[in-house]
Amino acid sequence: MPFNFTLPTTSTFSFAQHFTSSTHPSLLLAATTHRSVVRDALKKHKRLAPASHPAHLPTVLDALNEYLPYVLTLRSALSSGTVSGVPVALTTTSTPLSFEWRPTLSSPSPGRPEPARLKLSHLDAEVLFVLTTTAYVYTLLSTTALSASQPNYQIVTKHLLTAASFHKHISTTILPLPPPSPKTSTPELHPQTHTALSSLALSSATLLAIAKDDPYPSLTKPSANPTDYLIAAPPPPPHVRALLLARLCIAASAHAATAAASLSSLQKPLPALPAYATSLSRAAKARACRFLGLDAERTGEVGTALGYLSAARTCLPSSSSTSSSSSSKLLTKPLRKDSTASSGPATAREEVEERRVLAFLEQKWSKTNDTVFNQRVAEREPLLAGLPGGREVCVVPKWDTLGGGVLAGEVLGELKGMATEDGEGIGGVGGEEEEEDSGEESDGDGGGGAGKGKVPGGWEGGGNVYY
Repeated sequence: MPFNFTLPTTSTFSFAQHFTSSTHPSLLLAATTHRSVVRDALKKHKRLAPASHPAHLPTVLDALNEYLPYVLTLRSALSSGTVSGVPVALTTTSTPLSFEWRPTLSSPSPGRPEPARLKLSHLDAEVLFVLTTTAYVYTLLSTTALSASQPNYQIVTKHLLTAASFHKHISTTILPLPPPSPKTSTPELHPQTHTALSSLALSSATLLAIAKDDPYPSLTKPSANPTDYLIAAPPPPPHVRALLLARLCIAASAHAATAAASLSSLQKPLPALPAYATSLSRAAKARACRFLGLDAERTGEVGTALGYLSAARTCLPSSSSTSSSSSSKLLTKPLRKDSTASSGPATAREEVEERRVLAFLEQKWSKTNDTVFNQRVAEREPLLAGLPGGREVCVVPKWDTLGGGVLAGEVLGELKGMATEDGEGIGGVGGEEEEEDSGEESDGDGGGGAGKGKVPGGWEGGGNVYY
């Protein structure tokens, strides 16, 4: 199960107060309008009950996808003066830029329920948080799709790889921020954070590639019938297939371990995030040992299979190293409560599942070995040393920006008109005093009024995904 990210929130901002455009004066108003829609969507998402978050994610994604080409257009116009082959004159005013976003990957200060808002003085920082928030939404959408009764693994994998491409693009193109950049320990502003998050999403996508070939987690889940295994025991995978699945797990473990190392080196990261990456890495390596154990059990080498189970348990925390008697106690109530691991934000669901499967197979194979084969259990150290190398199955796609991700030339042509006096207030700046960093968002409409109007020029943003 992918990590459960918290979406950041932002304050109001008017581009017209900080930029001027002699060629496309309505561009600034349209950008402010769409940014206000994003702000309202994020604010509403934060206030919703957790059970209502999945249904609201598409609304947030649509708002982000409609705003993204506008902020990328402003970034391109400010740096090169040309957007989609169209000259766009954009200059900054004397008013200093100040975008405010509340980060969600850092630990809050003592006495605060969440981190304080971060004031950013560069347009690239705005692009960074928009892309980061979009990546979070894709990760959360993958979690929602995976929670369905019959998940579509192709869609889940696509969402995870899309999130990975966003983070990779941020780490290689947007970061580091140009001067003047804030001197802060906020994880979102470090390239290694997004490199790690890209690796973490790739690890989850790799594990999903083998989910349809691994029936054991569903057979041992709390809601399963204990007799299902006796009625329809899953056939062991062929040797080549078992080796391939083990190598995929090794690759997933390596990606998660890389992410955990990078996240742990940050200053004051959200504690659950590096712990989750470590948990996912351990579970993937333990799963690789289990597949090799299934292959050994298929050929009658039960002693070697039990050795691989012992090796798998060493990959998990010490609390998972249980004796045969404790494993038997676990399986007396295996489908009601998992007593060996607590699921939480810092524990990957894959680790919880793997604990149950290992306990189930250990009891089954130990009984078979004691009554039929009487083989000596293989030493785990040589088995761990002889694990095969990893193999990649997923590739992070390039963040295809479709012409820079900016507005098309015909849309820019519609934004050449002068903004009306009545429309100058659509952005919603002023008249609202931003709240303090207390964790509660303001009830004022602020930029929310922008979402109710039509974008100047008659263009209405679509639901295209930019990656």
